[in-house]
Amino acid sequence: MPAIGMLKTVLYVCASSAYFINHHLHLAATGRDFQTHAALALDDESDRKIVEDRGVRVHSLNLTRKSVNPFQVLNEAWELRRIVKTVNPDLINPIALKSALVALMAATGLSCGVVASITGLGYLFTGNTIGRMILRALTLTALTLFLRKRRHTLLFSNTADRDVFLKLRVTARERMHIVPIPGVDTAEFAFTPEPASGFRVVLPARMLWDKGVAEFVVAAAIAKREIPEAEFILAGRPDTGNPESIGEGQLREWSASGSVSWIGHCDYMPKLLASCHVVCLPSYYREGFPRVLVEALACGRAVVTTDWPGCRDVLNETEAGLLVPVRNAAALADAIKFLYQAPEARREMGRQGRLKVEKELSQEKITGAILDIFEQVYAERGRPKWDF
Repeated sequence: MPAIGMLKTVLYVCASSAYFINHHLHLAATGRDFQTHAALALDDESDRKIVEDRGVRVHSLNLTRKSVNPFQVLNEAWELRRIVKTVNPDLINPIALKSALVALMAATGLSCGVVASITGLGYLFTGNTIGRMILRALTLTALTLFLRKRRHTLLFSNTADRDVFLKLRVTARERMHIVPIPGVDTAEFAFTPEPASGFRVVLPARMLWDKGVAEFVVAAAIAKREIPEAEFILAGRPDTGNPESIGEGQLREWSASGSVSWIGHCDYMPKLLASCHVVCLPSYYREGFPRVLVEALACGRAVVTTDWPGCRDVLNETEAGLLVPVRNAAALADAIKFLYQAPEARREMGRQGRLKVEKELSQEKITGAILDIFEQVYAERGRPKWDF
């Protein structure tokens, strides 16, 4: 591994300042011996102060999360290129697929390297409508073009996402690393005993159809026939910028039905997790490495999630929860009923989950692994390119 302190400047790029704060600010603020900057699309101007108070210089960037309209992408890349020339970073770390595309374009012809964090394949890779297939093809073609021109590196959160890029020959295997981004603060998300009474199941996520919210509602209605005292909680807000967003009217209708309760956005996740017995994420969205599941494991909660890229990776080689098929409300209800009927097994899953997080998924371990990759890529910057 290269010596620490070789890097002088790193520029992070993200299309959401809120996402950057929640998932990547710890990495940027750790910084070892180099300076850190962040080119961010600001969700709120107050986010600038939050980031800069951690020692990261913020540069406002007009960058959308979803659109891959060629003219818009070119404009975004040109704006980012101006920031790159001002900052003159040794390394750029774009976060998510769209940011990676823009950053690779912006870095063309410049001396800086790019280590792109592909934190899930998201909306473009969920479903096979004609529109999404066309956008996928355009995005992957552009990525292939820009990756082959320079020595750049991709970080994936799970093997399935990496294998998609390998199969399509987007870049060479040597340029890909798997790091389960992001890690979790094990002090903030501390192990807590289950509540002594009741039985509460929580789905904490953005309220999107492909997060399995509708399946959770149906499973709750099925399970409550046998365990009427159980509570089923939807915790999260709609994402109006996502075509899969569920409207507030629908959420209120479900809440009024009595099967589930929609409580909206949760400001302090550790408190919510401590109040429940089971955490559920029946997603069929192309997750990267769902942080909420890792947070649940850190708090000692059994999880029920889908046998799906990203979700299943969290439970890999551990018995910290149960996997169910996607879009299968009956199987989801059966898993929840089993965890209700087997409290000791449920608590043991929680203990196993906490051990897994401490051993593999803490914020310190994940941050250290990423910074090591940054320094390795920087150290290799002058060597010959890999052959295809």
